[in-house]
Amino acid sequence: MIIDDLVAKIADASLAADQRVTAAQKLVETDGTDAAINTILKQVGPKTAPALQSGLIDALSGSVSPELGTSWSRSGTRSRPRRRRSPSAR
Repeated sequence: MIIDDLVAKIADASLAADQRVTAAQKLVETDGTDAAINTILKQVGPKTAPALQSGLIDALSGSVSPELGTSWSRSGTRSRPRRRRSPSAR
């Protein structure tokens, strides 16, 4: 039940980033399985706000799963800083 609530909060785009990140941190602490890691990784993508991306990735750093790196590579998740357009390109 607790895990289901945390998963729902992580996926709830209406919540503030800090609430979603806190839920991700608690999920990693409570359930460090590959399924939990993949749940968090699914929320990281090109349309995810940078603050949320950072927080979710930081939450994953608390994982002790030996499969974290493999799950990360399989997810296709790429976290890149946004490029700034040069003043001449505007």
